[in-house]
Amino acid sequence: MTDVEQKVKREMKRTFIEEKDGRKSKTIGKDDFVPVSREIFEPLKEYYGLDDENFKFGQYFVRAGGDSKVLYFVTNSIKTHLIDKGIQEKVTVINTGLKGFVRNNKECEVGYRVAQEGVHFVAPHMTKRKISANLKDFELCLSAPSVQIKDFSDEFIAKTRKLTMGSFVVTLEGFENDYLKKLVICLWKCRSDTINYLVTQAEIDGIRSKIRSIAK
Repeated sequence: MTDVEQKVKREMKRTFIEEKDGRKSKTIGKDDFVPVSREIFEPLKEYYGLDDENFKFGQYFVRAGGDSKVLYFVTNSIKTHLIDKGIQEKVTVINTGLKGFVRNNKECEVGYRVAQEGVHFVAPHMTKRKISANLKDFELCLSAPSVQIKDFSDEFIAKTRKLTMGSFVVTLEGFENDYLKKLVICLWKCRSDTINYLVTQAEIDGIRSKIRSIAK
């Protein structure tokens, strides 16, 4: 078995479990992953400035039986060896991919916000609603669930106040193109002059740990 085959096998083991009764379904199950429709993606392309050339639109999927609350990013190996080959007809997919976009529950120009879980696959291709911040401003973004924009530096204030209400991302200066470090935060520009972070405490702890390691 080649290294590539071994890698695919490991990914697929983490991604699904087999049906216990071994039966095959000839129709799409409610839990199967299906491509995201053009109607969903077109507004996101414009809003976030996603580039057609490099953004992997074909690697985003939704659950067939759901109401498309989450757009999942799926690795090429999983797409090729599980989804494209119809393996979903034989197994129940438990978990695959990362949350790339999540449906908004707040008023916004588009229906989906960028999800922290898969932001490192989205942010590199965003040409809109992405700003960089110095270390002080970056840390301030994580200091509380809601932060007044006036508390940031003049440069950050100017960039943020140009944005309309909704989802945006902030990258740490010096790491704008080093997305493997995951020093990027998903935020929400509120109607009031505030921003809210859209990250879990575990994600915040992880980002702070990375900041401490690069500051040494």
